[in-house]
Amino acid sequence: MDKKLGLLEKLELEFEFDLVDDFMTHFGIFCDGLEPLIVSLLNKDKYKENVAELFRMFHSMKSASGFLKISQFVNICSIVEDVLDEARELNGPASDELVDWLLVICDEFFKYKRDFDNNNYYLSALNTKIIQVPMRITKDDE
Repeated sequence: MDKKLGLLEKLELEFEFDLVDDFMTHFGIFCDGLEPLIVSLLNKDKYKENVAELFRMFHSMKSASGFLKISQFVNICSIVEDVLDEARELNGPASDELVDWLLVICDEFFKYKRDFDNNNYYLSALNTKIIQVPMRITKDDE
């Protein structure tokens, strides 16, 4: 009998269980921490601190995902890193366009978390809004 393996089972076959378990724990923390930080970018006083924290979170997720060969995560995190790298050079608050885009990405990662939790065979289809990178980063750009 040929059983098709789910996402989590594939990772556990290829990598040590503890490594996969640590990644999934950190992935959950990553997902849970995104929305409050994203929304706080609208606060000029917290903008610099929180955009730096978001950049760090996406950079760490990109590194961990790269190690586990989860290319879809790496690709999304790379795009977000590029945008947040530019955002770090600007003063806040963030534009509504940036916040809305980041919230779409947050939703995407929650969708992927469910895919792993349910041991689906594949990650859900990418929301095409993710490739529509915001043109305005801060309210000063408007």
